[in-house]
Amino acid sequence: MKPGLPWAVGENATMTRSTETVQEVADILDHESISTWFQPVVDLVTGAVVGYEGLTRGPQESPLRMPTELFEAAREAHRLEELDWQCRLTALGGALASGMGPPLTLFMNVEPEVLSSPPDHAEPVLARAMGGLRVIVELTERALLEQPGTLLQFVETVRQAGWGLAVDDIGAHPHSLAMLSVIEPDVVKIDQPRLKAMPRTTAAALISGIQTYCRRAGARVVAEGLETDDDTETARSTGARYGQGWFYGRPSPLTHAEGAPGGPIPLLNPRAHRPTRRLIHVVTRSESAQPGTRERVNRVSGYLLDHAAELGPNTLVIICVQTMAFVDDTIRSTLQRLVGRVAHLALLGVDLPFDLVPGAHITQLSPADPLVSEWVIATIGLQEAIALVASDLGDDYNAGGDRRYEFVVTYNPQMVTDVSRALLSRMT
Repeated sequence: MKPGLPWAVGENATMTRSTETVQEVADILDHESISTWFQPVVDLVTGAVVGYEGLTRGPQESPLRMPTELFEAAREAHRLEELDWQCRLTALGGALASGMGPPLTLFMNVEPEVLSSPPDHAEPVLARAMGGLRVIVELTERALLEQPGTLLQFVETVRQAGWGLAVDDIGAHPHSLAMLSVIEPDVVKIDQPRLKAMPRTTAAALISGIQTYCRRAGARVVAEGLETDDDTETARSTGARYGQGWFYGRPSPLTHAEGAPGGPIPLLNPRAHRPTRRLIHVVTRSESAQPGTRERVNRVSGYLLDHAAELGPNTLVIICVQTMAFVDDTIRSTLQRLVGRVAHLALLGVDLPFDLVPGAHITQLSPADPLVSEWVIATIGLQEAIALVASDLGDDYNAGGDRRYEFVVTYNPQMVTDVSRALLSRMT
């Protein structure tokens, strides 16, 4: 990946489509007949236009005119990456041509299924966009745990370019709220019609989780799908400062970007990620380690995992178990009980069988990875974050329950986030 460029996406298609549809996708891409329409994003307090979201359209008469059909067809025709790059470049080029400079913000969607470097012909547009546009890249939350290691690299590259991040369609999947703290988006987008269709308790829990993250991080909420004055009032009451929808303007071609004077949508200044070769060195910067045996580490682990099961269905649990030698029947049974009770359970280690815990995501570590010397549990829920980092002191494996460790249990949300990122960055 070229330094400083916030990119990219690829394809993961396994299905086939009719010959006609494949040819339709080919014609659209080969003739570069993609267009971008722009929908205004407004400040719900002042009514000022603060930015525009770029929305892809296919040819007017094509059955693939709308983005859902177009992207699905391209995905199944193995041309998703090509389509996504055309859409990005068209959106950036259209924004530049309209004069959409700061303080206006361009919201640009990406499909982060597989990341790739930009094509060579993209360089001129990217260079102009990085120098002349204020961009927030939108990630669809359905892809947040598809390939978390690659996604976190993508997030870092976007930040290095000085651009912002938004998470779209929040709440469609249980893990999305927990991933907010890991990604640290500047903007959280909520779909007002989807929120209205949810059971009241589910909607309330979603809003509470979003507000908790936004208060802690200083992020902003954008409400989508606003069609009436009542929708706007509801959006304000749930903490949205910005909004978009037919009530404020339908998507349309844009020849001249206009916005009333006012401040831009704020971007965060996320903390730099801490070094992650040895996690015990990260957590002991603020908390002291204590000695303990393998038996004690297992007892503490059992307590934390039982507690994680009670934190609710939005919880992420990520664990480095070192090697199979440390996964006894009690630990395995405890892990199996977590499946179905948490949003996502991931296990990392050396030579782990993929059926170790049915329903868990398994990642194989190299025996040379420094993480293998640490037993780590990271739990991120809506209201609580906990991590255990236990550093193996290297006794003989026959030491069993008397094997010596130094360990820390931390409830510091920033520390738990750092630990979680280190684990997720190794997941494929």
